[in-house]
Amino acid sequence: MALTDTKRVILDTGALVALTEVATGRRPSVPAATLLADMLSKKLSAVAPTAVIAEWWRGEHGLAARVRDAVAVIDAPKDVGIDAGLLLAAMPEDRKRPTELLVVDALVVVLASRRLDDIYTRDPDLTSLRDKLVDMGKIAKDALHIYRV
Repeated sequence: MALTDTKRVILDTGALVALTEVATGRRPSVPAATLLADMLSKKLSAVAPTAVIAEWWRGEHGLAARVRDAVAVIDAPKDVGIDAGLLLAAMPEDRKRPTELLVVDALVVVLASRRLDDIYTRDPDLTSLRDKLVDMGKIAKDALHIYRV
């Protein structure tokens, strides 16, 4: 498979935590270990928004840094920020958490929806955000896949 044919996936903070735990041997997880192997062998191109990196990275060295180096950082353009804000506004009150936590989740989901990239996460809230995008008519049902690690 040529590098240009490599599947791109978007990681959220929980996925990066899981990958770090697997890489450093702190917590075994078959889905995270498989994801990490695919990233390191270039079968997958893993990206994360800048905000996700800021939530996750705390200056570790060694194997944790290898995870960091395997992830490309992407910035969210203004229109993604606007759509993430509209998505948050459309969420029912009982599904809203503190804004600073939900903003990063909304950015991940909106960025993934642009190219229909798969999302890797530990966070169940991303499913409700994806489902709200479907309700809003932004993506087709079952178009955006979310995997738990």
